[in-house]
Amino acid sequence: MYQNSINFSLYQNDYTQNIFKQIKMFEDIEEEVKNKTRKAIQEHYEELDLRLRQKYSNNNKGYILYGKRPATLITEWGQVTYERTRFRYYDRKLYKHKYVFLLDVEIGRKPYQRLHFDLYVKILKELDSGKRYRDILDKYKYSEISLMTISNINRSINLQEYNNFCANFDKKKIKFKGKYLYVGVDDTYTNIFNYNKKSRKKEISKSTIRMAYAHTGFDKEKSINNRRVLKNKKLFMILKDNWEQNLNNYHQKLYKFLNENYELKDKKVVILGDGATWIKTTASQLHGDIVLDEFHLKKYLHKCFNFRRFNRKKEGYLNSLEKQKKAIYYDLSAFIKNGDVQNLIKYIHDLLTPTYQKKFDFLNHKKPQIKELLKYVKGNKEGISNYSKEYYIGSQTEAQISHNVKSLKSYGAKAYSKLTFSNMLSMRMAKVNGWDPIEIITNDYNDELKARKNYFFQNIWVKNEYDVVQRYEPKQGTVPILRSKTKGLVRAVRGILSTKN
Repeated sequence: MYQNSINFSLYQNDYTQNIFKQIKMFEDIEEEVKNKTRKAIQEHYEELDLRLRQKYSNNNKGYILYGKRPATLITEWGQVTYERTRFRYYDRKLYKHKYVFLLDVEIGRKPYQRLHFDLYVKILKELDSGKRYRDILDKYKYSEISLMTISNINRSINLQEYNNFCANFDKKKIKFKGKYLYVGVDDTYTNIFNYNKKSRKKEISKSTIRMAYAHTGFDKEKSINNRRVLKNKKLFMILKDNWEQNLNNYHQKLYKFLNENYELKDKKVVILGDGATWIKTTASQLHGDIVLDEFHLKKYLHKCFNFRRFNRKKEGYLNSLEKQKKAIYYDLSAFIKNGDVQNLIKYIHDLLTPTYQKKFDFLNHKKPQIKELLKYVKGNKEGISNYSKEYYIGSQTEAQISHNVKSLKSYGAKAYSKLTFSNMLSMRMAKVNGWDPIEIITNDYNDELKARKNYFFQNIWVKNEYDVVQRYEPKQGTVPILRSKTKGLVRAVRGILSTKN
């Protein structure tokens, strides 16, 4: 926009010999572009104000010019200060004169608004993409906003309400040819700021996020090599503040969500999870099969029989002890892959017998870990045996937890308020589920501004002879009650005093 107006000849000779001078050159050009942009925005607003001033001067539609006042808006390019005309008009409902800046009405600036709506929406879109506050500050560095400003933008709206609106509005269900609907469920934990009313201080407490994701299998067209993409994926998350309040009857809420988004007739629900009790209960209440997430089973397996792993391009040699562990590990993995729970349990039992203890010395030190593995396998027989079923395509629960929840905090030890983090979760849900709460927010804002324009630009603010205030103008010291702030009483007294009889 301003390339033709920048004088590049100033930089041709002085900034070409040294790399630091070239860096300084780009900084100067960037600063020049910033100043020109802010100046252009200021001139545009002041020119628009001049047209409004000429249109509504001379008491046109009851507006009277009443001086000028400066205003400042924070834009993407920094603070822009411009002059705007102050108009006086008579409000016949309130029986008093009021003031308005018609330029603010025209450009959609609310009273006391400092942040331009354009920058407000851009920051919301960055938050919707899961960007960190620091990344947003770096991107919009010219605006000179703070971390608290971004946090206030995040808390300015309750996105959970918009998600509920979208869920109730969009009744179109996904129809799919497959027999199975896969639903992965799991819990994760995060630190949340809570306000203690007794101590009047903020306290950090651990809260639970219960996440469920549903899909109809893998999308063969979008999947590339080892990167498999889930088809018709939907996300459902609840931030637990109080167990009885938020997670009571969870299976009913989950079924309602699934029924609103998928055609469940003649479909089988397959629950993917880590084998927790509440997951098994959810599977039975939804009349579905449960599949144990292999990640947790392999984790117990690694504790018992750990050995070094080498990349294909890197050569390495295992010692005799690691070779023994590797052989046992692959024997157990073969049983797991086939869903052969009986032989898997028998094999683990044999590892605890004296015969195997003498054959492999390292088993004496691994007894507690092997017992934990045995206990975990016995507690999840059904979930492991379903590995042999035709519908088994693996479980992606831990990856979804990491991608959709933990990545929002950038894997750091951060703590957010409940409303802030709830909005972050709602944004992620909206993005995955194909909803656009930012578009709804923008439409609501436009409707509000349209109503405000109709109010100020179409009504005629002219006092007429029937106004009570015009017929009776009290002098100072006559009726003190007329200065009362009780508007209804003042109107009644003025009406009585203005009566001739």
